[in-house]
Amino acid sequence: MWTIHLKSVKGERLSVQLVKGSATSVRELKEQVHCKESTLPPYLQRISFQGPDGNSILKEEDSLLSSYNGLKDNAVLLLLILTPFVVYVQGADGCKHTVTVRSAEPDNYPLSSLMQDVERITGCSLTTHHVLFQDKPLQPTRHGKALILRDCRIRKEETLFIQRMGFTLNITNPQVDLCFLVDCTGSMGSYIEAVKNNVKQLRDDLVEQYKGCDIRFAFVRYTDYDVASNRTTFINFTK
Repeated sequence: MWTIHLKSVKGERLSVQLVKGSATSVRELKEQVHCKESTLPPYLQRISFQGPDGNSILKEEDSLLSSYNGLKDNAVLLLLILTPFVVYVQGADGCKHTVTVRSAEPDNYPLSSLMQDVERITGCSLTTHHVLFQDKPLQPTRHGKALILRDCRIRKEETLFIQRMGFTLNITNPQVDLCFLVDCTGSMGSYIEAVKNNVKQLRDDLVEQYKGCDIRFAFVRYTDYDVASNRTTFINFTK
């Protein structure tokens, strides 16, 4: 068993008992500190000590205390209290929410985890809403690689925006004209119903959001250049 003493920059001290001694991980040490000080969650702790190699930060959460040269029983470590890494999220209704990144290394926080945090706090499902940063939808992966906040240059106190999937219109005139270019070749047969449903959903969303709006739809259908050819068929999108 080890006893580790921690001292804050304000001179405050606390001691923790580590049953596993040098086999204790940095994560477990921080959890022990949290047990003693409930206001200090692990992600707000930065612990360092002065060893033979100079000042060392206990940065890797899963590393063992034995991996730090000179760290031993009854050592005195410096405990720094970090300010929370927060990100603001603004919904379509203008309400702003605060998301706290609960990680000791927020730059390495998975983007997928942040998006789940946004979904949980705002109540906006990511199946029907985009999370935008710098006017671009965030995607948790790129070319099969999971992204972290550093990859997207998301820093402390940045603002993300929630936007409903589909068309976003700034309507100042109650009359709206929408034109769709539709592929009606035979190969699209299995998709046509889905396209129709998407158009109907768009219509319903506009009617709900912009009461009394006069909406006109136009459809431009294209097929093969020779509609009399037997090489393909085409589908009547509208009746």
